[in-house]
Amino acid sequence: MQWRQIERWATIAIYVSAGVGLAILLVEALAPAGSAVQQLAQITANRLTRLGEIGGGPLFAVVLAYLTTMGGTWIMVLLMEGIERLRTRRARTELRLERMREEVREEIRREEVREEIRKEVREEVREEIRELGREEMKDLIRERLERLGLDIQMEPERRAQIIAEAQERGRLAAREYLAEHGINPDNMPLPENPEPPPTQ
Repeated sequence: MQWRQIERWATIAIYVSAGVGLAILLVEALAPAGSAVQQLAQITANRLTRLGEIGGGPLFAVVLAYLTTMGGTWIMVLLMEGIERLRTRRARTELRLERMREEVREEIRREEVREEIRKEVREEVREEIRELGREEMKDLIRERLERLGLDIQMEPERRAQIIAEAQERGRLAAREYLAEHGINPDNMPLPENPEPPPTQ
């Protein structure tokens, strides 16, 4: 609202009306009684008074309408500013929500990548453990064969011969042990389902 312009117009109107009124009063007081000038001043004063009485209502209506129009405009401006602020706030809120959603999606992607890395690491560790287990088993087998006098890179015929000799020595040792205890292994009954000796 242009309050400064309204205030300036109101001030000018007050000064003009005060000046005109003062001039009429001075003419009435200083002019000779019954003169044409005094009568003109009285007629002017009466007409202005009547005009003020009649014009007060329309003036009030015009001022009230103007103020109502300006007030309505002001209210509409406030409403539009409020709507614009609400739109701006909604846009900021949606932007913030979109950023939060993007952060959540990024965190989910990172967690999936971490889980994939953990799976790969677990698989690599399992494979290393299996490889170590195989190496340990090979070492144990190699050590066992070395105790038996076998070489893992030995020819199969030579290995079979050494195994047969070891089995024969075992049978002789068992026969001697039984003979020391008075048992003749030739008179012992054979089992119904003899199991073949283990092969290596």
